[in-house]
Amino acid sequence: MTIFKNIFSESKNSFENQLPDERVLMLTRRHWFTLLLTFIAFGFLAVLPFLVYRWAATYLEQGGLGELFWFVIVLYFIFWWLGLFYRLMIYLLDVWLVTDHRVIDSRQIGFFNRVVAEARLNRVQDVTTHVSGFFETLLNFGQVEVQTAGTEQRISFKQVPNPNVIKEAILKANSEFVRMHPDGTESSL
Repeated sequence: MTIFKNIFSESKNSFENQLPDERVLMLTRRHWFTLLLTFIAFGFLAVLPFLVYRWAATYLEQGGLGELFWFVIVLYFIFWWLGLFYRLMIYLLDVWLVTDHRVIDSRQIGFFNRVVAEARLNRVQDVTTHVSGFFETLLNFGQVEVQTAGTEQRISFKQVPNPNVIKEAILKANSEFVRMHPDGTESSL
């Protein structure tokens, strides 16, 4: 019963292991252009077998390989659908969060592997953005890297829209966190 209650009571900006007093300031995914490139590539791959058939139809029919060709095409489209589903899943499940306590990088690696890295705001030392290339500059998307103190890894927001806005949100959240917690400790942790 509590599972159903949680489904309806949690907002779209709540997540697993969220602290009781933690607010989500920003939730972002990859830029829509990366998804468009995926659709263009898979669109081309969907048309490709029919182009091959048009080119090789007479040879396939003369050799009696028409049925085998269509069987291979059915297998091809099964893997095509699996690949498209995989790319959509990765797009939807790769999420980067900025909260008023931490920065969270939640990435899906394969179908059954998820990596979640987080950095407390009091550990953030530097935030840099990288926008390179024609389309990235034109459409304003790129990479944001968060460098933390100590041995923690860098957190990278890859191919995200408005990287400078994300950078400013992280720096603002960092300064607000430091102002509210001057000793660097939190009561809820």
